[in-house]
Amino acid sequence: MLLRLASQSVRRGAPVRVPARRLGAGPQPKHGTLFGETAETKWEGWEPIVYTAYAASAIVLIVGLANKPQTSILQWAREEALARMKILEAGGDVQYGVHYSNSKITFSKEDVGELPVQEEEED
Repeated sequence: MLLRLASQSVRRGAPVRVPARRLGAGPQPKHGTLFGETAETKWEGWEPIVYTAYAASAIVLIVGLANKPQTSILQWAREEALARMKILEAGGDVQYGVHYSNSKITFSKEDVGELPVQEEEED
């Protein structure tokens, strides 16, 4: 009885043989194409429009981001320092707390709803 139990436990610990899985459906053809399309596929009606829109938006993004204004605090400080140095070299006096790099273009409106008009510069 003890011998029979020992032999059964040894048999149970033996690896179970499972048939090997073959994942392919057989040999693949040598002329396979991506998504089953042939090389002579014609464009559908929407494709030229979409690809043109992609290209145009890419160009607008590239040109727009390359020419965006510099709005960092370092750029503003650099322009302010250059404007103050220019005033000091010309013999002028610089007051702290006054911004010298701002543009001197001012606009005025005479009445509500009218377009603003650029004022003349006084020399």
